[in-house]
Amino acid sequence: MTTREAILTRRSVRQFDPTRPITEEQIHMMLEAAMFAPSARNTRPWEFVVITDPEDIRKVGEFEGGQKSYETAQAVIIILGIEEKQAPGNLLNDCGAAAENLILQAWDMGIGTCWCGIHPVESRVKGATEFLGLPEGVVPFCAIPMGYPAETPAAKGFYDETLVHYGRW
Repeated sequence: MTTREAILTRRSVRQFDPTRPITEEQIHMMLEAAMFAPSARNTRPWEFVVITDPEDIRKVGEFEGGQKSYETAQAVIIILGIEEKQAPGNLLNDCGAAAENLILQAWDMGIGTCWCGIHPVESRVKGATEFLGLPEGVVPFCAIPMGYPAETPAAKGFYDETLVHYGRW
């Protein structure tokens, strides 16, 4: 799959095949891709929590608001922003770049994902902080449940020329 194919065909997947586990090697490849993301001043202000225990995956789904994608997910990767490592004001941008790299790498391997925001929703931040035992200065940015798709939403065109401005607004 080319990079362009991955970008244009990737969709959020919320139903996963519960019979097909994700391997440690695949998780490693996704984390490696995330860690190759660009970051302001190359600070790389992120860390990751990998959750594969089904009961813990369900608990993440609870503080995430009961989203269906956690019911059949085979793993969840939570991206954390480390405030003391960031170039000022860039923590969320950098974590977003890491999330996108991770998601595209997963799709390239046939693994579906659903980017579920944690920050800045206070109840989700509190739930993640308590569940993971996060210290002060560690921001739970997003959770990414994943697995082999049991569904694949249809790809559709999103490009809209009316959203593009040249030179100025």
